[in-house]
Amino acid sequence: MIYKSTSEQVVQFAPEWWFSFVRNFHINDKANQAKHLTTVVVLVIIAFMTVYFITIDGRDSEIINKKTTTISFDKEEINLGLIEPDCEAKVDFEFENAGAEMLNIYDVVPSCGCTDVDYVKKPIRPGRNGTITVVYNGEDVGYFFKTIKVYANIESRVVNLTIKGTVRENE
Repeated sequence: MIYKSTSEQVVQFAPEWWFSFVRNFHINDKANQAKHLTTVVVLVIIAFMTVYFITIDGRDSEIINKKTTTISFDKEEINLGLIEPDCEAKVDFEFENAGAEMLNIYDVVPSCGCTDVDYVKKPIRPGRNGTITVVYNGEDVGYFFKTIKVYANIESRVVNLTIKGTVRENE
């Protein structure tokens, strides 16, 4: 339905019952006001719950529906020591699928844009090994501590890997 005013057309954006509800909300009867207010609160709660359940992270739903396995890293923290400024430091995190199910790594997320990652995108069979390669771009001088989150079909859902070191000053 289109409502016409004297100078322009406005497209109806809500059902007719909503307009009657809003028009009647100013009633002086306290019982009716409380009833209308309760209805509004319930509708708002339902709307927020709907939006929340629609926007649940897809990564979580994938992991919940899959069988879990065990991932075993040789090291979960690597100290890169002193590195030169504007130099890329590359390190490999070696791991094994130590469980009985296929290992699916859904995502590997570094804590900032100065760190790039590369990882195996295919499922890994039980007993097989894989590598997550991390490249740190040492632009900022000084100490650094970076976290890399590995999302997989493991019981804890996420493993935190870390790299740390110091970028020396230019001489």
